[in-house]
Formats: sequence, C-alpha cells, structure tokens
Amino acid sequence: MLQMNYHALHLNGVKLKFVEQFRHLGHILGNSLNDDVDIKRKIQNLYMRTNMLISRFRRCSTHVKRILFKSCCLCFYDIALWKHYSVTVFSKFKSCYHKCIKKLFGFFQIG
Repeated sequence: MLQMNYHALHLNGVKLKFVEQFRHLGHILGNSLNDDVDIKRKIQNLYMRTNMLISRFRRCSTHVKRILFKSCCLCFYDIALWKHYSVTVFSKFKSCYHKCIKKLFGFFQIG
C-alpha cells in the first residue's frame, strides 16, 4: 500500500476524504496502483454468469450455449485497461475462463 501525504481537498467548504478504491465506468481503480481487485471482480462475475447460464439453459444445444456464453460472459470491454497485475491473479483469471467453458459445455463436472 502506498502511503503518501496530500493536502486536504475541499469542495464548497467540505473536506473530501481519500478512498482506497472506487469504480469508474465499471473499472475498479485503487490507490495500490495495480488491477488485481478488478481482475478478481471479473473472475467472480464470470463464475456467476456461467452458473446462471448452466441453471437456465442446461438442455440447450451447443450452438445456443456458445451464443449465450459469448453474449453474457465475455463482457471484457475494460480489460484493455489492465496494465499492472500480479501473475497469480491473471493465471486465476485464465483458469476461471477455461473452467467456465468446460463446465458449461459439460466437459467435466465440478463437484
């Protein structure tokens, strides 16, 4: 965690507080200067959306599942902003992506 001292900022006489992280246009920005928190959020969302597809569209054809997966789970428009991240967190993201595909298309059962 970076520890920096800044002068207090005021807006209309009210002192603004510093926060450790915030969301801007769907991307989590933090004062740690890395994207690990945003990548972990993407991992959670990918698992959640894949499980939702499995529970609702289990009996659909492979073609339909492929279209649903592309439209619901591959919403990665902000990953181009990822620049500083740990290798382990990014490996977890890649592993999550592969597990979700395998689980959705029935290549193995996670139990």
